[in-house]
Amino acid sequence: MSQPVWRCVANLGDRDPLDHGGLFVYVDRTGVYPPEMERVEPDEDGSLEVRRVVLDRYHPNYPAWYAKDIGSVASFVGCDPEELCEDLCGSDPIPRAEAYRGILDYFGWDNGDDYPLTITVSEARQRYRNEMRRIRRGGL
Repeated sequence: MSQPVWRCVANLGDRDPLDHGGLFVYVDRTGVYPPEMERVEPDEDGSLEVRRVVLDRYHPNYPAWYAKDIGSVASFVGCDPEELCEDLCGSDPIPRAEAYRGILDYFGWDNGDDYPLTITVSEARQRYRNEMRRIRRGGL
């Protein structure tokens, strides 16, 4: 199987994600792997916590671990359960990432990635250099 070639298609977080938190959405250019999102959150000690989550499509006939609580999650994020399910089932990775963010904000991000990466700001600048360049140009 081929290796993914990731392209960042959106930042759903702050305009200054390394200082205030970011949520980058990635798609695999090869089309083999499902989209993923990467949440970047500053820690109190000046480092950044990075969590990577696969954005699997939800299927009502094969309920995900959060399915029984979809009504509570929808209420928590302020939308209809049907709208949340549509976002989780749809092909657009950006609404799907928003839906997953709501689920993980509700249940806790350890449910998406329980081994977060901790990096320095310098490492983050290197890791996200392309994303930051595109944000500065208004491309994300």
